[in-house]
Amino acid sequence: MEDYLIDKETLEEFVDELLRVKPTPVSGADGLGKVKEEMMQSLDDRINKAMLSSLSDEQLAELEQMLDRGEESPEAYDSLYQNAGINLESIISNEMNLFREEYLGGENE
Repeated sequence: MEDYLIDKETLEEFVDELLRVKPTPVSGADGLGKVKEEMMQSLDDRINKAMLSSLSDEQLAELEQMLDRGEESPEAYDSLYQNAGINLESIISNEMNLFREEYLGGENE
């Protein structure tokens, strides 16, 4: 569960802020840590899904080839999305906002 699309610190800061606004009813540090990890992974999965769904079949095939080759350069993946005309920052921001709205359920920040 340590593989995150966006850096773990960003996810953790975002989730911490949500939990300050709307604390979870778990008790103890272990319970809170587990909830935070689940929320972070859920948000990361959601962002990943939104990014993948923005690609055409041809672009998905290109991405699959990159993964098969073991491409590790974040710049290469950024380039794929940029060449496809996809704004990753917009997708990430949108998914984070939707996640916030769903978690808070109308509670004010």
